[in-house]
Parts: sequence; structure tokens; C-alpha cells
Amino acid sequence: MSEDAAELHRSAVENIFFLNAGGNTPIWLTRQADACSRRYGDLRLIPEFRSALNAFSDNTFKPFELFVLGEGKFGKSTLVNAMLGEARSKSRGLPETRCFLRYVITDKPRNTTRMYLRLQRDTHDWINRLVGQGKAVPDLFDIYEYDVANDVAKQILKEEATRLDRGGYVPAIYEAERDHRKTDLCIFPSGVRIVDTQGLDQLFPDDLQQLGRNPEDPDITKRLLDWMSNTPRGKHLEWQFRRCDAVLWCVNAKRIGSAATEASMKYFSSYSKKIVIALTNVDLVAKKEGDIDRLLQKAQQKYGHFARAILPINGQLALDSAMAQDAFGIQKSGLAHLAEMLTQVCVADAAKTRSTSRYLGLRQTETQFRNALFTLETELLKLAAKFQSDIDMSNREMNREAQALSLWLDSQIEPHTSLVVSKIHLIDLSDDRNSSIQKMGVNSMTASLQKIVDNYFHRTISTGVLRLASQIEPYRLPLFDAEGERCGDVCALNVEILRPPTPSLNLWLGVRLEDEIFTRAMLWLKKKVVGFFSENVRLQAVAEERKLIAGRQQYVFDAFIAQWQVCLNSWVTSLLQQCCDMYSPIFNTLEEINRRIESFEGEPIAVTTQKLKRALSGRGSNSVFEERFLAIFKAHQPPK
Repeated sequence: MSEDAAELHRSAVENIFFLNAGGNTPIWLTRQADACSRRYGDLRLIPEFRSALNAFSDNTFKPFELFVLGEGKFGKSTLVNAMLGEARSKSRGLPETRCFLRYVITDKPRNTTRMYLRLQRDTHDWINRLVGQGKAVPDLFDIYEYDVANDVAKQILKEEATRLDRGGYVPAIYEAERDHRKTDLCIFPSGVRIVDTQGLDQLFPDDLQQLGRNPEDPDITKRLLDWMSNTPRGKHLEWQFRRCDAVLWCVNAKRIGSAATEASMKYFSSYSKKIVIALTNVDLVAKKEGDIDRLLQKAQQKYGHFARAILPINGQLALDSAMAQDAFGIQKSGLAHLAEMLTQVCVADAAKTRSTSRYLGLRQTETQFRNALFTLETELLKLAAKFQSDIDMSNREMNREAQALSLWLDSQIEPHTSLVVSKIHLIDLSDDRNSSIQKMGVNSMTASLQKIVDNYFHRTISTGVLRLASQIEPYRLPLFDAEGERCGDVCALNVEILRPPTPSLNLWLGVRLEDEIFTRAMLWLKKKVVGFFSENVRLQAVAEERKLIAGRQQYVFDAFIAQWQVCLNSWVTSLLQQCCDMYSPIFNTLEEINRRIESFEGEPIAVTTQKLKRALSGRGSNSVFEERFLAIFKAHQPPK
């Protein structure tokens, strides 16, 4: 089949599927967009994607939009000016900045500029004072629209360009949309919008720009994907591409095969937009007969599978000829042929092109969203399992540490108790309560125990808690961008141990002891005086003294053991509780992370996963071939 025949066949198929009577958007396509909104309407986890669905569900009339794309210095702005029939883009009308410049061709232009801004506090206060109150844009994530007088818009654009040149400035302007009066020099009728962009490579960060200069660098595609998915500018570029109706892609004849251009075309090809490639600057490269054909052949080999047509264009000649109304120059520059092709796409086939674009964009967007939801469901289940596993592990470690502490305390308390008990024999009839406690070494024993327990908590338990916290893998919160890339925060368990002092070990030994002065005096008299005359009396006195001392020692022993046990039980219980309390920062941090995970939907993870299962049980957008085949089949069913 020849190329012309293939094009006719493709056009006929598109007419069947994507046109209704009167050239309106097919009802089935509108229903598919509505079905997507209903199917995923109760999921809030991917706000950027919700914005994208809003765009597909918006049935309000919008002019046909042609997106002009390409690397910097590829002649985009000159070509835009030639198509507008006036030197507007990035010259007289709107100074160069890092935003998209949209021109709405109309017979009755307004004297205001629609500016789409993402304003940050402090950084963009100077803009806030100039633009006043904005309104949220349903199909743009976290961006507001402001209707600004043209002279104020020029002032803002110029000032932002200056601040960007100084460096270290985060731009606020994402789009500036201004009406352009339709004249005879404009190749399009009223109702068409043209979006001029800064060069793709100029939108890219410096490292990506550097990669883009090397056509052989395999890393460019991956880095482009990362940039598109993880930066507001990249996401907005994709949003623009997703919502446009057709694309005019400028490729410099000097740089056919540019890595940035090829990587970008590969990335955006999933949307299957109607792309017309303008091969610019051919006059600077084609010096002899046959050069243009060779350039077109080379471009066809590189980009032919992405584009509907590849046309050579001399942008400067096109602009000069258009301004001078030089028909021969317009023809020679390639503008006439380009205008014919774009007019076919943007005017004659506008409804079909838009419906096709909308359908393919919806399918691609829903596919991205579903990929994110499948990943999300898996990740939520993993997060729930990980949370429970980490809680269980922390409980096991806490109980193990408490058991180890209990055994260790037993090993320390027993010798300390034995040492006190071993000194009870030092108590005699001359001791009162205080001297008895001093002789036994009760206070020094409790102080020693408290000190070694302090060291144990610091050396063993605190270290164990920190070690456990470091062993728990970080959590990645379940947030995804509009392309299904994970973008949630990473939460590690950075716990801080704030242990209160070790519970005091204060044994108040409650014994009633007094210095038995009279008893000691009587026994002394019996032993020393009376016993001098009678050995029996002396022996009786000695035995009586021993009995009294033994009784006193037994009394102190019994009191000490009973009271020490009560004191120890309370102390050990407090220590075990404090050991468990030292694990609280881990449990508290885990619970806080779990609350953050559940806060995205405001419900338990199990409820969210059930909602995901229901949403993923079918699609909102179905294959156009299945949809139309079933409709035609039902329409031709014989009556029953």
C-alpha cells in the first residue's frame, strides 16, 4: 500500500470512529471520560491525575490548540510569528521567559492576559501584589488563573525573566495566554490557539541539557523520564502535551538525531498525537541540489514513525515573506505547504483530530493512573504488612530486653543482698536503728545497685533501642504523581531517647532498736563482778547476752528481708516499665507514620485497598474498536 493510500485508509477509519453527524465529539467518548471520573472519583491519592481527568471531563468549548515544540534555537518562535502574520512571539508582545506562550486567534481580542501561576509565599509576593485574586484551575494541579491587564502582564514577564537571569529564582509563571487579532496575514482562522514554548533543552536542568548534546548517550531517556515525572515543570509540559489537539514539532536541519529531541518524541509518542515536523533552517544546510531531499530522508528515518508529515521550512524567509505579502517567498519558504497541512489538521479535520487526540490522551492517562493504582494497592498492602511486622518485631525486642533486664537484675541483686545479710552479725546490744543500717551497709548497697543499673540502661537498653530503630527500614509514603511515579516522602525512624532518671532505690528499714544500756550494764556486772566470785553466774550472763544479740540480729534480718523484698518488687517493676517505656519512641513513630499513610484517604488501609480493588476491576475508557463494534452490532440487530 502506498503512503497516500495508507493515509486515506487511516483517515477513513478515523472518520468512522471519531466523527458524529455535524462533526461533533462522539457521545461515546464523552461518556468514557465521565465513566473515568466516576470510577476513580472517590480516590484522592493522586491529585495531579485527578486534575488530568477533570480536563477530559470538561465538555465546555475550547478552541483547537496547536502545540509548537522543539529544542531552543530551532526556529520555533520565528515560525510562530510567520503563522500569526506578526512578529509577536518573544519579541514585541511577550518577553522571553520559561513559560508557555499561548496565542488565541480571534476577531475580537481582549485587552487582558490570562496568566497561570504557582505562587510561593515570600518568593512571589511581588507578583501577588500585582495580580490580585486568582481562581483555581480544575484541570491544573496547584495552579491558579489570573486575568491581568496586558501592560501589567508584560511587566511581570519582563521582571521574572530578569530574576531568572540572576539565578537562584523559582519561576512562578507557567503559562501566559493572550488574544491575537485575526488578520489576512495569519494562516489560521479565528478559534485556533497556538502555544509557543521555550526550547525543550532550555526547560531541562543543566545536567539534562548536557546529556542532550550527545546523541549516543543512553542515559538521556531515563533522565528525561525522571525529570518529567519528578518536577513541576516536567509535569506541566506533559499536561500541555496531553491536552493539546495537534503538535508542530520543529527540528533543526543541523541537528537531526538530537538526543533530546529523539528522547522527547519517544516519551510523548504514547499519546499518539498528530505530529507535523517542520524541518527548520534548511536554507543554512542545503547548499546544493538534492540536499533537501537527503535531509528529508534522514529526518524520515529518524522521526518518520512519530509524524504525519515532515516538511522543510525556512522560518525567517517565511516571516519576511508573510509580512511583505510576498506569495512567491511564502511558497519558496515552505510556509504555504505547512499552512496547507496544518489547516487540514487544525481546521478541516479539527473535530476528528480533537476527538482522536482526546481519546488517545484519555486512554494513555487512564493507563498511567491504573499503573499507579496497581502499584499503590501493592504498596499499601506491603506498608500494612511492614507496619504490623515492625510492631511485632519491636514488641518482641522490648519483651526480650525486659526479660534480659529481669535476669540481669537477679544476678546483681543477689550478691548485694548477701553482702548486707553477711554483715548483720556485726549488730549487738549497743546498736540503734541508724548504727545497724550503717554496719550492714544498706545505703551504700542501694547506691551501688542504682549506679550499675544506670550504666546498664545507658550501655545496653538505650543502645538496643537505637539499634532497633536503625534496623527498621524507612517507609515510603503512598503518594504518586500523574505519571504513576512515586513521589511520597521517605520516613525513617529517627528516634530520640529521653530517659528519665532511674527510679530511686530507697529502703527505709523500719526496725525498733535502741542502745540497751541498762541491760548491757547488768550483764557486765554479772560477767565481771559477780562472775568473779561465781563462774556459773558469768556463764549464764554470757549465754543471756548471746541470746539477746542473736534475737536482735534475727529481728533485724527478718525485717530487712521482708521490707527489702517489698522495696525490690516495686523498684524492679518500675525498672521493667521504664525499659518498656524506652521503646515508646519507636512505637509512637511507627503509629505516626501509619497515621500519615492513612491520612491520604482518611481511612484505614484495609478500606482503601478495597476501594482500589473495586476501581481496578474495570476501565472507564474502553478500546474504541470494541466500543464502536458493539454499538454498530447492536444497531443492526434484527427486531425480536
